[in-house]
Amino acid sequence: MNHNRFTTTRRLGLLRLAVALLLLLTVMPEVTFAADLTVCTAGPPECQYTSIQEAVDAANTGDVIKVAAGTYTGVHKRDRSRQVLYIDKTVTIRGGYTAPDYADPPDPDANPTTLDAQGRGRVIYISRNIEPTVEGLRITGGRVAGAGLAGGGGVYVDRAGATLSGNRVFANSAVFGGGLYLKGSNAILRDNAIFGNLASTNGGGVLLDNHSAAMLRDNGIYGNVAASGGGLDLWQSPATLSGNTISGNTANESGGGVQLRESEATLRGNTIWGNTANDGGGLLVWQSPAMLTANFIAGNTATNNGGGLQLTESPASLTENTIISNTA
Repeated sequence: MNHNRFTTTRRLGLLRLAVALLLLLTVMPEVTFAADLTVCTAGPPECQYTSIQEAVDAANTGDVIKVAAGTYTGVHKRDRSRQVLYIDKTVTIRGGYTAPDYADPPDPDANPTTLDAQGRGRVIYISRNIEPTVEGLRITGGRVAGAGLAGGGGVYVDRAGATLSGNRVFANSAVFGGGLYLKGSNAILRDNAIFGNLASTNGGGVLLDNHSAAMLRDNGIYGNVAASGGGLDLWQSPATLSGNTISGNTANESGGGVQLRESEATLRGNTIWGNTANDGGGLLVWQSPAMLTANFIAGNTATNNGGGLQLTESPASLTENTIISNTA
């Protein structure tokens, strides 16, 4: 056997293996693992951060930010907006914990976690092209007035695929979308309580705008006030509303409970009761090819027309709805 030939072949094989490993390491994506970040009002050593914003700024995509009970305030300016919390990453922010254990599952009822803007700006701004999750927070004290980003006193969702679940959004105000404003968003709103919010124009509780294909499911939307769309206002938005209870909202003009404007929306299995407006006490549908199926519309009042439901220039489809005991 030619020993030199064997050695050379072996060296070439090892060299090829080394080159292959080097190439593999070069093209392999960096692997990161989601981390838990903790927030509390006391700060270290009970937790890592005293500010939710600090935790978001430090987080990586996919991280979970666990927030202990307490009230978090302090409005700051970022991207032309003033808010307590600016979210620009796909992270999960979850309230209802106790420090220092942060045991799962959290209990937002026993451990209330409040973000309060104290009337100095909005509470939460969610920037575009991300998919964060916000759970178990009390969102209050937001106030937005004047020109510019004048919507969403509680939450402004700007073309983001956010999920908001199990939150209480209350006592916020804005020019439009007093509680929440969704702009071009396919957000999911699930099991939230949205109450006592005020809009000087449209959408006391929630305003969906700019082709928002959002899904609202099993929310309680009550006691909100606006000029139009006391509970909800949909403008050119093919959203789906199912299993929501929309009650006790007031519109000075139209759509006490819900107002649809040029919206190919689907409303299924919602309860719309005890709302008030000049026109369309429960629901006003204007130029909207909406689908209304198995909704319960009762006990609403309109000063002028459409105590329960008013259709205006709308080729809407109505199937198996119960519309009773409304007054106009």
